[in-house]
Amino acid sequence: MKTAERANRSKILITGCSGYVGRQLAALLSAKGYDVTGTCRSDFDLDGIDVRRGVLTNSEFVTDILSDRDIVIHAAALTRSKDPAELRESNESVTSLLLDGVASSSVKRVIFLSTDQAVNGVGPYGESKQNCETIVREKAKDYAILRLTPVIGEFAPTQNSTFSKVISKILNGSIFVMPGDGDFPIAPIGIKDIAKAIDLLIMKEDHLDKTYGLCGEPSTFLSFVNQVEETVGLRRWKVPLPIGPIKKAAGLLKRLPGSGKLPLDSILNIGQPIPVDTQELGRDTGFKPTPLSEIIGSMPGLPVPSR
Repeated sequence: MKTAERANRSKILITGCSGYVGRQLAALLSAKGYDVTGTCRSDFDLDGIDVRRGVLTNSEFVTDILSDRDIVIHAAALTRSKDPAELRESNESVTSLLLDGVASSSVKRVIFLSTDQAVNGVGPYGESKQNCETIVREKAKDYAILRLTPVIGEFAPTQNSTFSKVISKILNGSIFVMPGDGDFPIAPIGIKDIAKAIDLLIMKEDHLDKTYGLCGEPSTFLSFVNQVEETVGLRRWKVPLPIGPIKKAAGLLKRLPGSGKLPLDSILNIGQPIPVDTQELGRDTGFKPTPLSEIIGSMPGLPVPSR
């Protein structure tokens, strides 16, 4: 579909536009020709995007932002909290109220960005997203749920980006402390691939009501580190730290008040099989993930040597 046709066809609302994923998706989908409106809780500017400030628990605000939209991409989420109950309640209440607003609006389809942690309800965050998925299934007339693996977008180590933080450690020290020997599975998804998948789902005219996995090509953590080193022209001394003690420490920390701000459940999940794949999404839309080396090589903001 041509850019002009996309622009004429769909008006998109993206919640959580100040977040790492939402902000980049808004820019990418706007560049594809969509009319994009975004929401955030505080003052935030994004070139070419109509960004509305407000809270999604305010029914009047929700009604206003949905008034002329065709598609909702729900990306807003609280990912960590000192109080796990607050995390679950916040995500679920926002999703429920947003879907109530959708029911009385012109919105034709909801695309909910979930997580692979929702598959098995990993930790409070995974449980909250699992419950949000149930809300979407019960309330949306036409929906697609995308269970994302960790995202690789622009290099932004100060933001909520696991792989940016890993790359920052590679860049800023001659020694890189690595969990075990790094030979455990990962399948990160590139932000441009998320935008591509959403574009394909928007263009699909069939009624959906489906839950899809959305991940990159299977790889290993060690392979990721090696490819980053090759891309930036560095070689670090890798020091393996046994995974057993790492997980034991994470388990002990989970017992402490306020530990919900730390990515402890992700640490405890190291070495587990990737719980999602893109087979059904590929069958339905033709989606194919970009090779990890290409994602790393084109990562915005990543310092690379001049060729």
